[in-house]
Amino acid sequence: MVARFKAAAPTFRRQIAGSTMARCYEYGWRIALQWSAAADHPPIRTLTKANLLSLYEALAEPDPDSGKIAMARARNTMAALRRILSYAVDKDWLSTNPATKLQIGKVKGRKVIWEDHHVAALETKAREAGLPSIALAVHLAAETGQRRANVLALRWGDYDSSAVTLRQQKTGKLVRIPATADLKKILQRLPPGATDDPILRCEQTGKAWNGSSFGHRFRDIADDGELITLWFMDLRRTAVVRLARAGCTVPEIAAITGHDIDDCARILDDHYLPTDAGVAANAIAKLDAHRKQRAKATPTTRGAVEVTVAATVEAISPSWANPLKGLEKMARPERLERPTLRFAVRCRRTTSPPVGATPFRRARYCRGSG
Repeated sequence: MVARFKAAAPTFRRQIAGSTMARCYEYGWRIALQWSAAADHPPIRTLTKANLLSLYEALAEPDPDSGKIAMARARNTMAALRRILSYAVDKDWLSTNPATKLQIGKVKGRKVIWEDHHVAALETKAREAGLPSIALAVHLAAETGQRRANVLALRWGDYDSSAVTLRQQKTGKLVRIPATADLKKILQRLPPGATDDPILRCEQTGKAWNGSSFGHRFRDIADDGELITLWFMDLRRTAVVRLARAGCTVPEIAAITGHDIDDCARILDDHYLPTDAGVAANAIAKLDAHRKQRAKATPTTRGAVEVTVAATVEAISPSWANPLKGLEKMARPERLERPTLRFAVRCRRTTSPPVGATPFRRARYCRGSG
């Protein structure tokens, strides 16, 4: 069944990056084959949700030695089976897909962030191990926000002394990332290579790192530096949070990391910004600065109206400049220049206000003006 699916589903394979296919689906299919072989390859029509839940629970059991729960392994296996059984439904080998809507819960997203002292600790351990290229990879990932595969694939031709240009392997997006001052200093200290030479070379082989070897060596060095909870993939998240702390907008962050704008906003909203003290402090600092600026601003519009109206009436008729209550209420901010003309015209039409006129009307008639 797995072989038929893999041979007959080239469209599905083209939709998924090779690293995701190898890490998730191929691995899940191998586990599914082992499980099927242990049950003597039962007919596919006999599969039920209960069978799949039993497999999931078995895969999610804690390891007897370390006590760790391999949730990623269990979920990847279920995802692989869901793809295969969906193909079986399309071929009319099954009426429904028993792997859909399994009540297996969701894995909580990681919220781990690399701080500066973490990067310094790993750099120290990498140099002690004779592998400074691993420290360089950490700097590149933290400064550019790119995935491990893209960082390891960087060539000197991708860097033009001011920016890094690359096409993301997973999404195919072309991104140009201006190099930070720190990254420029780091790369300037390295001996320049040819256009096709890799920026990251394994010190032991002299060749470009491959993902598997780099992952093992990185894990050893991180564990030696007591950075057990930190993963290399956390550096992409770290870059997003650093940019947010610096006050960058979501489109600005997405332009650097290559995220979709909606995905970037969701990531910041769901996982990082609500619990990040640095971002909260930045927001409060902006609020305090705004309040200080507002306190130093010019008088309010109401004050400007009162001063303008008073000066206008006094210029037309000093003897009628006191009764301003009604005039203040009727004057609008957008008409600051109009009262002068209106009063001057009205004053030329008459010489005295009518008997019993209100203070406001007396100001309009302005005896002796005109």
